[in-house]
Amino acid sequence: ELLHEQPPRPLNPEAASIDHMLEAIARALQADFAPICGFAIDRVTKAKTARTGMLENERAFAVEGNELVVSASVLQELLRVSDDAEVQRALGVMYVVHELVHDVQGVAEKRDVSRVRFAGAESALMHIDLGADHLAAMTATAVFPGWDLLWLEGSHHHHSPPPPSLSASASAFAKRSFVGSRATACW
Repeated sequence: ELLHEQPPRPLNPEAASIDHMLEAIARALQADFAPICGFAIDRVTKAKTARTGMLENERAFAVEGNELVVSASVLQELLRVSDDAEVQRALGVMYVVHELVHDVQGVAEKRDVSRVRFAGAESALMHIDLGADHLAAMTATAVFPGWDLLWLEGSHHHHSPPPPSLSASASAFAKRSFVGSRATACW
């Protein structure tokens, strides 16, 4: 009688989860889909692969050649939002797309956000953020058809809220990552 070998279990489940997030992010980077509300990933970056790295100035990402380097600490924090692997992948993809949109909007750097706040335009920042959330959700459904908008909006309800130890930016993103995703048209 032959025994089927079980695949080896990862020594570090967090590393395996980050790898799955990075695979999903790379798939989004490589996807070929029509622009959504004028946004298309390939118009923003030529990166086709993704890896984690330590980034300066609280940057969410950097492009190095054909590679998108994503903040390792933010992905680790997003893993703590849910223990569901598919939710983790969705959060990773939407986080990266959200930050790519902010780059196009001109508010990717913390100092850019501070300038807008200093000018007294807090409500403008809210609209900018909601627009990035909307495009992230729409892009995620274009790349992963199984992630429909209702699932993206509802999946976070089955999991506990982000732990208080999350950084302010990761926590804010995770809390509202599905806000406005029911909208299906560009405004």
